[in-house]
Amino acid sequence: MQVIDLFPMPLVVEELNFTQSEFDFAINYLSVESNLHENKNNNFNSVDTYILNHMPILKSHIEASITSYMHNLFGEISKIQVTQSWLNYNPTGTSHHKHSHSNSVISGVIYFQTDENTGNLNLYRPDNQLRQLYDEVTNWNVYNYEFVYFAPKVGNMFLFPSTLLHSVEENKSTISRISLSFNTFYSGTFGSDIKLTQVTLR
Repeated sequence: MQVIDLFPMPLVVEELNFTQSEFDFAINYLSVESNLHENKNNNFNSVDTYILNHMPILKSHIEASITSYMHNLFGEISKIQVTQSWLNYNPTGTSHHKHSHSNSVISGVIYFQTDENTGNLNLYRPDNQLRQLYDEVTNWNVYNYEFVYFAPKVGNMFLFPSTLLHSVEENKSTISRISLSFNTFYSGTFGSDIKLTQVTLR
C-alpha cells in the first residue's frame, strides 16, 4: 500500500538578528503604560498597530521573507506587503485563545523576549475529520494529531497562512513574553485581464 501526503500546510520558521535599536525599541515601548491596550485575560498589545513603521530594517526583511514564501508556493506574484503590526505583552499567567487573522494573506509572529516556560505556540490542523469517529488514538502520527506546538526562542519568526488557527499556552515563566505580530495583503496588480480575474490594489 502506498500512502501519499496530500495538501501540506506551509510554515516558515526563520532565525532573525535584530539590530540593537530595534530590540531596545520593542522592549522600551512596552515599558510605558500608556502605550499598552488591555485585552481579555490581562493580555496587552501596543496602542500603535503599525509598529513596524518604527522598525524599517526589520519590516523590509519581513516583506522580503514573505515574498520568498509566496514565490515558493506560486511562482511570480505581485508584491505582498505588511498591513498592520503590533507588539504583544503577556505577563505571567496569561495565554492567547485559539484564533485566526481576518483580512490577511500571510500572518507572522516574532519573539523578542521568551523562554521555555512563557508558552508554546500551537498551530491547529484545518481538517480533523479522520479522528471524528474515534474516542481514543493509540498511534499518534502526522495524520491524526490535532495541533503542532513550538517552543519559541528569541529571534524566531513564524510565517503561516492567516486562516490557520493558532493559540499560545499559558505563560508559566517569571518573565513576560514579548512578541510582535503582523498581517499582510497583496498590493499592485495581479490576476489576468484576459481571464477576467485582474485586480489592482493601491
